[in-house]
Amino acid sequence: MGTHNRSVWGEFFVPFGGRTIAKYMDGVTYFLHPNHLGSTNSVTNHLGATVQKTIYYPWGQAWATAGTKALSPRPSSALRP
Repeated sequence: MGTHNRSVWGEFFVPFGGRTIAKYMDGVTYFLHPNHLGSTNSVTNHLGATVQKTIYYPWGQAWATAGTKALSPRPSSALRP
């Protein structure tokens, strides 16, 4: 699944097991790493370097995000037909 502007792919999401595990954007592949509850708490690039970390309140709302890229994964509900 992805977006296309008639000349190049802008974003491409890689679903697996009902959730997004990777995102291709700006020529780079980013891997989304979930915490024990399934929320994405870290994102690494294709070299393995951490580019974003997010921490959450106990009820699931994002508390703080830090990193060089502001990546928002596609919600799992968007992957279902």
